[in-house]
Amino acid sequence: MNQKMDIFKTDSILLQNNDKFEEDFVEINTKDLCFLFFKLQAVGKDSTYTNNFSSVKTSIPQEISINRIELQNGNMNINTLQFQDIKASTLDKSKVLPLSSDTLLTEKQLSHISKRITALGETVHGSGKIGWATTKFIKLSVLNNQTKLILTELPILQILFFNKYIQGSNSIDEDKLKEVIKMNIREAEPMIELSRWLRNYNKTAVEKVNYLGIDCRYERNELDFFLKDYLQTLNKEARSSAVDSIVSVLQIRDVEKIKDMAVTTLHIIENNEKELSSALGKDLAIITFYLKSLIETEIKNENSYYERDYRMFKNASFFIDNLCKPNQTIVVDCHLGHANYMNIINIPYHKSFGYYMKKTYGEEYACIAQTVYQDTAKAFLGNELERRELHLPSQTTLEAVFSKSGIKYGYIDAKELDDIVKIRTQGAGHRRSINEDYIKPKDQIQGVLFIN
Repeated sequence: MNQKMDIFKTDSILLQNNDKFEEDFVEINTKDLCFLFFKLQAVGKDSTYTNNFSSVKTSIPQEISINRIELQNGNMNINTLQFQDIKASTLDKSKVLPLSSDTLLTEKQLSHISKRITALGETVHGSGKIGWATTKFIKLSVLNNQTKLILTELPILQILFFNKYIQGSNSIDEDKLKEVIKMNIREAEPMIELSRWLRNYNKTAVEKVNYLGIDCRYERNELDFFLKDYLQTLNKEARSSAVDSIVSVLQIRDVEKIKDMAVTTLHIIENNEKELSSALGKDLAIITFYLKSLIETEIKNENSYYERDYRMFKNASFFIDNLCKPNQTIVVDCHLGHANYMNIINIPYHKSFGYYMKKTYGEEYACIAQTVYQDTAKAFLGNELERRELHLPSQTTLEAVFSKSGIKYGYIDAKELDDIVKIRTQGAGHRRSINEDYIKPKDQIQGVLFIN
């Protein structure tokens, strides 16, 4: 634990590539330790298979199957020992800041919870309750905490639709927003409501709010999926021949040619900057930044998920540094697995978005975990999106402790929690059984918002 989940020893074995089944073992002597979780992964270095995803062929590393893992402490086989979980967290209700779901958060309450950059890290993607609580928090932060930039864990090019809408564009309406977001796990209605509210706010605001995405998956050809549609939608009103030229380029679905498409698009922008600035406004700078980042990045599908966090950090930094004054605040809406200060939860050897943010912005960055006890969640089941009841968390989780306390909506600082707590987490897909993870609150978050 003192190493903060860093890898302190590695070893390997070689399995010959032949038709005969081979059994081999590796012995690693460790210092005294306590397992919160144990994960072993074996990957065939050169062995890949081809998969079709979103009309793009991708090569994915094959994993080797391991049928038995033995952990021994001297002569004692750890596998035979009874698992002993942590005890339920202790909760001092006097340390909880009670919040009302019916009244606005005050400036004083927001200043207690927020920093200049506040990441609301949801423990469950697609939670209806968390989605509405996030929308409410952002509104109040805009009204009472000088928030001028909202960043969300959705693709940059996809959320251009939302930002253009809240700036007052007549080319994009709510029906278009619903169409753009329909195959996303985020609950649509809280996002639509927030966008509607921000559009009205911006009508009279001296300094308008921006609502932008920080995610990007270059290998999925977002130029074809999002940018082409976005430019076609805007050009119904702008009627720019330079925009038409870009759209004509964005037709390639071959993953091998994405960079060529980006380079060609960038050349069109450089040669038609004045016309495109008139047609696209500040979106042109965002699109140019995206294209340059794509061109500079090695596009590969192998482990691309783990590169997302650094990409999200670079995107967020670009927006913060170019769109915000020092006295203005930022709210980030993403999963706790990305927002926390250490690593992608459950993947200790991959640094999180929050790790890079904390390293760069220091005390200006804070991660607030958002958790809920009982709710439904919208997530993928196979290839289809479904809303389902969440598995109830076990009695030793932080969610269960909050629920038993009778707290409906409240905040507690991480320093008031135990050194290790257990929380329920869910990402983009529904699970057959509950998934619970252990975190170190004092090292990974500033505090917890419980929503019930």
